[in-house]
This record gives sequence, C-alpha cells and structure tokens, in this order.
Amino acid sequence: MLLKMLPEQIERQWPTIAFGIEQSLPAFVGLTRHKMNAVLQELLAGDMHAWIVSDPKRQGVEKFAGIVITAFNEDKALEIKDLMIYALYNYRAERFSDLLVLDGFRALQKFAASNGCSRITAYTDSESLLDRAEEVGAKVTSFISMEV
Repeated sequence: MLLKMLPEQIERQWPTIAFGIEQSLPAFVGLTRHKMNAVLQELLAGDMHAWIVSDPKRQGVEKFAGIVITAFNEDKALEIKDLMIYALYNYRAERFSDLLVLDGFRALQKFAASNGCSRITAYTDSESLLDRAEEVGAKVTSFISMEV
C-alpha cells in the first residue's frame, strides 16, 4: 500500500526519508546538505511528494517497508506533464512483494491521472526494477546521460 505523507509527517520522519533518498540517488548527483535541504523544502511546499510503502501484512514499525519520492515534470512546449519517480528506496533486505509493487503503481497512476499527467517516468539502472516495471506494463526504454 502506498500512502502519501503530510508535511508534518515528512518533518518528523525527515532523517529516515533523507537516508532513503541518499541511498537511492546515483553518485553523480553529488548530494550536499544544501541539496538535501532544497529537497526537504520542495516536499514541505508540496512541489515534491513523499509516499510510504506500507506492508499490510506486517504490524507496527514493520509495516514501514520503503519510501517513494515523486515530482511533476512538465514540458510546456509539448504540453506534456509527467509524474516522475524521483527516488525509491526499500528499507528491508527482501524485495517488495509483487502485490506491493502492483498496488504502488496503481496508486501512482491514480494520483498522476488526477493531476493531469499523461504518464509516470523514472530513471534507473537496476535490472530488478526494470524487470518489475515491465511486469506491470511499463514501457522500458534507453536513456542517455553525458557529463559536460
């Protein structure tokens, strides 16, 4: 189950959320305290969104399985608005169950559609995540990145 966090919850859980973001973003991003503070500000302002991956089969703290951070991405020239998965982190050693993945994607699809998005996008080099995305019907394509 995917649950959207409120700003008060984000503030209380920021160290845990920040850890998940730091672990999930690629090294080339060059995270700094300033950049992490900017992410926190975006989350608190509602320009980015924090989601809890909650496992209904567990109790108490064990229900908290992971974190997903999303943001809207707009191409004004082409009039395309996407919901981008900015960060995804699993706090457990075992991978998310198929049910959690499917339920999570469905929740993000509903949220994206209700906010005028035409698709959900994400960047990853995780073969496991790419395979799981294809299993839920995502189109997996190549991405080119070149430092300048």
